[in-house]
Amino acid sequence: MTRILGGELAADGVTDVDLLDATAPLPAVAGAPPLAVIAVEGACESAALTVTVDDAATDKQLRRAVDLRAVAEPSRPQALAEAAAQLVRASWAELALPRAPLPHVPVPPVIRATTMERLSATPGAPVHGPEPAPVFLSAEIDGRYLFGPGAGLLGARLVASVPVIEHLRLRFDGGAAHGSLADGGGGLDLLAVTGAAGVSFAQTWEAAAVEVGPRVEVGWALTRGGSGSSYSASSVLAAATVATTGRLHLGGRGWCSLELELGPLLHGFGARDGSTLRGAMGAARLGIGAAL
Repeated sequence: MTRILGGELAADGVTDVDLLDATAPLPAVAGAPPLAVIAVEGACESAALTVTVDDAATDKQLRRAVDLRAVAEPSRPQALAEAAAQLVRASWAELALPRAPLPHVPVPPVIRATTMERLSATPGAPVHGPEPAPVFLSAEIDGRYLFGPGAGLLGARLVASVPVIEHLRLRFDGGAAHGSLADGGGGLDLLAVTGAAGVSFAQTWEAAAVEVGPRVEVGWALTRGGSGSSYSASSVLAAATVATTGRLHLGGRGWCSLELELGPLLHGFGARDGSTLRGAMGAARLGIGAAL
């Protein structure tokens, strides 16, 4: 039965089919649980069986009653394997639906591709194109360091990453950050409120995503003197950086992200001598969000 079922599902991209005792723990394959678990219930002598498929890829369970009494006994293993394979395929058909929920376990690309091919070759079956790339929305903790003056800032940002075409995304974000700078005159408090836009090369998988690209940030910078000083200055803040973002799938639509950024501060905070602080700026952001 196991060998026959493996042959049935080989055309669907399945490479491993294992027979387990009902009480044995499920093995992990490449660190992930099995894509599907097939159970057969009933007495072989009566040939009235129930096939159950617990599908981890689509997070659902399907059951089917299989009556083999009209099937010659030598042909029953083949008929049972075909029935089980059909049930698995019926469940995996959801993988081809646009905007289907993200799988709870990684699905090999070959299985998704063969599912699409099978549906396109089935008369009357709906044919769907590749699932559209998701829009990522996230809230991030924003830590920055200005290498020229040696100042650190901490704040928060809201980020949106929008697909344009395959492997190309637009990124928009906005937020505020606050910090301080020791300048020998009592210190300075720094506040920045900015918005940014950029374009990035992107690659998205089942459990991870990566984006790399340039980013332009523009906003308002406020500098105030500390320790009772009356000094205050505001100026335009502008920066041109390159940002790299990595995302990991947490389950469902949840994702976490880590972003690293580096580039020149073109126009920065006002200094006491009337100049503006410039130099390289680095940033690191940790966020959590959702894919829509």
